[in-house]
Amino acid sequence: MVSWSDDNEESGYEYSSGGSPIKIPATIEDPNYSGVGEVVVMCEHGQPAKRHVCFSGISTGRRFLACGLDEASSCGVVEWKNKLQETYEKLVEDVNNLLDTQDNIPNENEVQQGEHEEITPPLDNNISALKERLGAMDAENKELKQKVDQLRSIQVAQGNVIRNLKFAHLKEKEKLSTERRNLEFHIADLVKASDKNKRKLKDIKGICDEE
Repeated sequence: MVSWSDDNEESGYEYSSGGSPIKIPATIEDPNYSGVGEVVVMCEHGQPAKRHVCFSGISTGRRFLACGLDEASSCGVVEWKNKLQETYEKLVEDVNNLLDTQDNIPNENEVQQGEHEEITPPLDNNISALKERLGAMDAENKELKQKVDQLRSIQVAQGNVIRNLKFAHLKEKEKLSTERRNLEFHIADLVKASDKNKRKLKDIKGICDEE
């Protein structure tokens, strides 16, 4: 059977009857009270006891030190760091604060409702003005879109003209290149014919000189 510390004691080690250590109660995470404390308390294993916050029954919220080993190996050392009465009073205070907060909620809702009624007319006026502004912006956007479409049409037409001119220029350049090549071939043929005629004339002249 588990035995708990006396309410009048500030702290103390606890063991169950029969010499076996007491079971460590369920705990909750508390970043302000975790790990090993500044004043190191050793458990029966000679290891520093770790800080915990209880989450079990009427001891919920109480701080204690317990063996840091797993449940199977734990020596069950528990040292309570605050009185049960203090924890109970803190719990009562928290509950009262919660109830006070809930009592204030209807009043806050009424205030918010009044503020909403006061704000609603200006909001309606602002919404109407925004709708008019949006209508004007839609008209401006349509006009701008028409202008953009016209500019795109002009750009497409200019692009077609430029492409046609470039194509015609390339065709003319190709034609001139072909004519130049043909002329070069013709000149080469004339040079060959001239050389051939010169050789013939030379041969005829040689025959005449022999006679």
